[in-house]
Amino acid sequence: MEIKGILKAKVGDTSGVSQRTGNQWRTTEWLVVIPGQYVKKIKFEVRGVERCKQWEDFFNGMPDKNAPVLVKFEINADEYEGKWYNRVEAWDISVSQW
Repeated sequence: MEIKGILKAKVGDTSGVSQRTGNQWRTTEWLVVIPGQYVKKIKFEVRGVERCKQWEDFFNGMPDKNAPVLVKFEINADEYEGKWYNRVEAWDISVSQW
């Protein structure tokens, strides 16, 4: 799926080391705002140490923080202790135009 909006901010950052593999992991959360008569906001999750770094570099390197971006993502649901949770995981971002 794809959506166009304005990448506003990084709103979360979690990292650690896997007990099973010993590998480092990281997840960052980003807020994208979709302007219009009724403004919508979507929180995306980005997973992986390298991908999180790429998103931070992309955001920090944007000369115009109000420029539209195109975010490609997947929506999935995970079950934990009998409850279901939606996960919106972004995997690509690029500067776009309205």
